[in-house]
Parts: sequence; C-alpha cells; structure tokens
Amino acid sequence: MKISELARRCGLARSTLLYYEKLGVIAGTRAANGYRHYDEGDLQRLQMVQALQAGGLSLKQCLACLAGEIDQAALQARVRELDEELARMQLARDLLADLAGLHPRSGEEFKAWQLQLQREAPEAYFAWVMKQGFSEKDRYHMQWLSKDMNEHERYIKDFIQLLDGMSYWGPGDRAFTQQQFAALPIRPRRILDMGCGRGASTMALAQVTDAAIVAIDLEEEALASVVHSARAAGFEHVSTLCANMAALPDDLAPADLIWAEGSAYVMGVTNALKAWRPLLASPQACIVLSDAVWLTDHPPEEALAFWQQDYPAMQTLTGLLETVQAAGYRCLSHTPLPMSAWNNYLDPIEVNLVRYRDELGESAAWQDLSREVAIHRRYLGSYGYVICCLQKDAG
Repeated sequence: MKISELARRCGLARSTLLYYEKLGVIAGTRAANGYRHYDEGDLQRLQMVQALQAGGLSLKQCLACLAGEIDQAALQARVRELDEELARMQLARDLLADLAGLHPRSGEEFKAWQLQLQREAPEAYFAWVMKQGFSEKDRYHMQWLSKDMNEHERYIKDFIQLLDGMSYWGPGDRAFTQQQFAALPIRPRRILDMGCGRGASTMALAQVTDAAIVAIDLEEEALASVVHSARAAGFEHVSTLCANMAALPDDLAPADLIWAEGSAYVMGVTNALKAWRPLLASPQACIVLSDAVWLTDHPPEEALAFWQQDYPAMQTLTGLLETVQAAGYRCLSHTPLPMSAWNNYLDPIEVNLVRYRDELGESAAWQDLSREVAIHRRYLGSYGYVICCLQKDAG
C-alpha cells in the first residue's frame, strides 16, 4: 500500500509515518516510479505501537517492547502511576456526579469537599449555593445543620421532625432568662428578640415586662408558633418579624434591649455586635447574648473535634470577652447557663430520638443529634453557654 493508504488505515499523519520509518518501526520500499510502498506487517507494527501508547508507554518504551527489550521494573512503575491516576479520576468523577445530583445520596468525598469550602471559603461557597436556587433560610440551615446541598431538604425535614413538640431549640430556661432580665441596669420599652426560634425566650420576657417585643427569625413556622403562644397568653405587646438578623430592614426602629439567646453564633459574635449597634436606641441600651465557650484550656479531643465541625469559631470565655471589648462594648456581667437550661433542651431530644428511632434511625439528622446529645452528656463542664449583658463603650 502507498503511504497515503497506510496513513488512512492507521489514522496517523504522513509526517508521523515518515518519522516512524526513520526510527525503524516500519520499512517502506521504493517502487520504480519512486513511490514508497508498505505491507501488512508495517501496518500491524504501527497498530502495536498505538496499543502500547494507549497503555501509557512512551515511544521509546514502545520501541523497546517491539525489540523484545521489556523493562519490567519500568512497566510496573507505570502501572502504579496509572492506578494512582485512576483513583484520582474516580474521585473526581464521583465528586462531579454528586455535584450534578446524579446520586440519591452524597458520597463522602463530596461531603468533605463541601466542608472544606465551608471552612476555607464560606462566603464564596454559600453565595454559590444560593445561586443554585437555595433560599436565605436554606443558606443558614445548610451552614449549621445539613452541611450538604444534595441531602439538605431531607435532612431539614427529618431534623424538624426530631424537634417535634420542643419549646427549646437550644439550651434555655425560663426562670434563668427572667433572672437575667431582672438584673438589667435599664427598664426597656422596646425589645428585639433576635433568632427567637419557637419563642421560648420571647414568652419568658413577655411574662415579666410590658415592653414591646419584636420576635425576629427566618423560620416562618417558628414565628407562627410564637404568634400562637402570644395570642393564647394574651400578650398583645409581642409581634413577629420574618427577617435575616444579619440583614435587618433599614426601617426597623431602634430598641432599648436586643436579646439574643443562642443565636449570635449564626452570624458570628463580632458581626452581630457590629450589625446590631445602630439598633441600640441610646448609650444605656443593652445587648444580652449567649454563646458557647470553652471552660478549659485543654478540652477533651472528642469534644474539640465535635465543636470544630459544628462551631469552629468557639472561644474561651476570656476570648469572648476580648471579642466584645474589641467590638466597642463593655461587659456588665456574664453568667453561665445552669444545667436546667441544658436539660430543657437535651431531655426532649432524647425522648424524640427513642420515639423516632425506627423511622429515622438511619438518617443523618438522627445520627447527628444522637452524637450531639452524647457529647453534651459526656463533656459538659469542659464547655458551656455563658450569657453576657453588654453596653456600648462610651469611649
């Protein structure tokens, strides 16, 4: 066959064939008319080279194989390289498949990928998440609860079911809330209850003050519960606002007291203190917020691992007070939450975990809540919640 026919049959360029001929892979013969001719043996040697190259060998290694000079050590090294490359490609393929929603449940690699971005580039990651059609409420639920865009909807559904009937969605105690209110240096006329949830603190405050209380949360179902409880108790001074406490309406009137039990962590204490500062009606106005803090400089490893995943910004009490001061506030008092506040949260969860074990025991939400309860029961004391009363620093 002529070189053009050989090129067509093996799919190589004429210049490549001439180069291979120079290397001795093929050996054309020149006819009387000056044209090069090649036989079936030349074609098969080219096909052999192509097959070896498809296996990842260099041209030099292909020629050595053709000459019967196979370097077994080099071939074995190449096999190991390909194995590693295949493993990387499989991980990449699985991650992209998860990203495309091709799997009913996310793989561990995709979950790890999301967690890494949530730690290292949270603003960019969650901005991207919201461009995928998730709401502002979903954004916070994903950050603090599900942590997985693919399994988010199912996770939140199960999580809400596991909180069925619970007044407290975090550690809290009515008597303790009322004690902290009674100790305030002011008597407020208008209160903003930030991240109120189902309104446990809202109702506790409403029982001991006639001040106007605006309960603020992004969770509409929770606010509906606040409205129901307030109406049942005859608290006409309680109203609700469905809003992101990190981006409140510009026309929200200032208040004498901002109350934030177990909610400031959602936006970060520093961000909360900065965002809420313009809402304080006077220099005497107060912010009361609670936050989880380390109570030891050497926390148990299991507890540390839990909080590094769930609240990596958690500080010691000293660190929290330094954060408060750096934000331009002075701390008038700080008090640890009593064990009763934790039991009001943990006891109902334990009941619901047993209640829904058969139905939800394999779900990520059930397993996460079970782990959380176990950590709290085992390690409370090495950490805890502290509630702080703050005023703007006059300086």
